[in-house]
Order: sequence, then C-alpha cells, then structure tokens
Amino acid sequence: MEAILLRQENRYETLIKAERNYKKTSKERLKPTYIEARLENLEVLWTEFKGDHLEIVTGMSRDEKKESEYFESDFYEQVKDLYISYKSLMKEHLKQLVPNQNVSAPAQSQPTGTAGVSCDVKLPRIQLPTFKGGYDEWPAFHDLFLKLIHENTLLSNVQKLHYLKSSLTGEPENLLRNLPTTDANYDEAWKQLKRRYDNKRYNVNEIFKRLFNQKAINSASSTAIKLLLDTTTSCLKSLDNIGVSTSSWDSIVSYIVLSKLDQESRKQWEYQLSVSLSDELPTWAQLVDFLECRFRALEMVDSSDTYNVKPSCYNAKQSSSSLKQKSFHATTSSVPEEKKDNNNSISCGLCLGQHWLYQCKQFGKQSPQERVSVVESKRLCFNCLSPTHAGPSRSRVPSILCYRVNSSVT
Repeated sequence: MEAILLRQENRYETLIKAERNYKKTSKERLKPTYIEARLENLEVLWTEFKGDHLEIVTGMSRDEKKESEYFESDFYEQVKDLYISYKSLMKEHLKQLVPNQNVSAPAQSQPTGTAGVSCDVKLPRIQLPTFKGGYDEWPAFHDLFLKLIHENTLLSNVQKLHYLKSSLTGEPENLLRNLPTTDANYDEAWKQLKRRYDNKRYNVNEIFKRLFNQKAINSASSTAIKLLLDTTTSCLKSLDNIGVSTSSWDSIVSYIVLSKLDQESRKQWEYQLSVSLSDELPTWAQLVDFLECRFRALEMVDSSDTYNVKPSCYNAKQSSSSLKQKSFHATTSSVPEEKKDNNNSISCGLCLGQHWLYQCKQFGKQSPQERVSVVESKRLCFNCLSPTHAGPSRSRVPSILCYRVNSSVT
C-alpha cells in the first residue's frame, strides 16, 4: 500500500510539472498535434491514477482511512481538480487553433432506401467491460475488445494499448503495468494477456462445473425451472463458442436436466413421451419446449393463487395472541384478621389501621424475616399481600414477587 501511495504522489507531481511546462510553451510550438499528444498523455496518467485510487479505497479498512493523510487531505479531489483545469486549458487552446474541428462521432452510413433522410436517434455508447482476471470473464472480454479495439484500423497501437490498460484491474493490470504505453508494446501486451488467460481447458472445466453442479428442484417451481433451463442453455452456448461441439449431446444433456427436475415435472414429461408412442430418443429441443410450457403453466397457477385472500402475518399473530390470555389461580380462604368493615373501609391486619398491610409503617420497620412470619401467620398472599385469597407458598414464589415482603415499605 505504501508503494501505491508513493506512485500517486509521483503522478501528482508529474501533473503539476506538466501543467507548468505547458503554460511556458511558446506560441510557435502550440500546434494541434502537440496539444493532442499532451491530451493523450494526460488521459493515460489520469487513468493510472484512478486505478490505483480504487485499490487504495478497497484495500484500506475504515480505521486505516481515518488515520491516512491520503484521505484526510482529500488527495483524490486535489488531483482531479488539477486534471480538469489542465485539460480544459488545452482543449480551449485546441479549439482556438482549430475552430471548425468536429470532435463528435463519425456519422454512420444510412440504411438502404432512406437516402436523404436524417436519423436523429442517438445510440448509447458502447462501454468496454472491465476485466478483473477471472477465467470465466475472459471469453466475453476477449471477443468484445477484439471487435471494438483490436481490429479497429482507425486506432493506432498506442491508442489500443491505452484502451487495453484502462480496461484492466487487479492481476491483469499488474501484468501489464511495467509495459510503457508506446506504439511498439501493444502487440506484446495483447500476447501476454492471451497467454495468461486464454486457457481453454480451464474454461471448459468451469463450464462443466456450472452444468453438473446445478441444484435439484424439490417441488414444482417456475423460477427454479427457468433457472435450470437458462443455466443449461448458457453452458452449452459457451462450450460451442470456445470450439467444443455439443451437437450430439442431446441424450446426455437431457439426462442431466431431468435428474434435476422435480418428481411431478418428470411424470408429465414421461406422460408426454408415452402419448406419442415413439421409440425414438427425445431431442434436447423437445425437452426445451416442454420446460418452457411447464414453467409458463406454473406461472399462471402462481398468479391465480394471488387472488385468494389470505390473512396477513400481523393479523394472524394478533388473532392467535388474542386467544392466549394469562390466568392466575389462587385458593380462597377466610381471613378474619384483615377484612373490610360495614363502611367498606380497609383494615390493616397488623395494626388494624385503615390502610393496606404493605402501607403499614409498623410492618415496614420489621426485618424481612419478621415480615415473612406475619404473612405466613395471617395466611396472606406472598404475591400481593392480599387477605382475599391465599397465594402460593413461600418456596414456590420467585424472589422478585416477594418484593413487598423482603424490601422496606415506602
């Protein structure tokens, strides 16, 4: 990580020097080709800076970022501002030197039969994929880069190498990092990448893993059947693309897929074959047609089930919880020591005052052992000290329920 940070500082210093030297350039030397060359070098420098910045962001923990001067000084934004100002200055000079320069994309040829009719539809730009070093990602990256960049005769080799390096991260980026971005190094860089990642045997093994290690379907599901069909089709297409012919694999592929299907789907497949009364081996195309009809039917069944009104989880829980009510059992007994008089007044069982026992100051001055003796002698409830019922015995009452007996009266 320290080496990457040093490279970032070196690029920053290089960018400062480049802008300073450009401002000192004489007017005789400021020609369009000179400015365009400087713009290309600037883009290469900025691309390398962004690549290392991504490694720093992903390679540091949050604590390390808080302690790093790189993030405290917002180093990335400083370099970005300098890059934008330097690039804007050169583009402004270039515009002054070539005022009628058209930097937009070249016009595409008009389709046959539409001569004289302009097309205002703006197609989206095709972005090159980023190759991170995965063997399974290489075929797609190779084919797209080959058609867009490698075989493009309008691009020079140094431009192709610039596009190639800007599309790499991780291990492939490190592989080409020591190659300078020059016209002569493009062919060597492309050969090194193909030598490292164009591993046909490894790619075939990875495809076979995906094909054979698909999960079995336990119950009929439209989503699971579609995933099984799509994955199998993708694997077969990938094998064909790298030169492995699968034209005679119908029986093998059909067996693999049928072994992953649920029992009901296999029954329907066998029933469909028995209706035809044919002894010919079914083709993969026939199984594909059956699977498409099968998951479409399951989708229709699933969609029709949504019309059934079902109680929500909240209502179901609420209704079930409402049926569960807490109940407390106690045995009633006559308690002559503490009772209500004719005026419905409350009488304490200890001092005969008009208050509850737990409000009695005399009861509060007693020790916990003395209070327990009073409750037992008066046959009161250990839970609430009530004289109207006899609660559980002292040995069966949790300590938290004996608060009024064991604590001081407030």
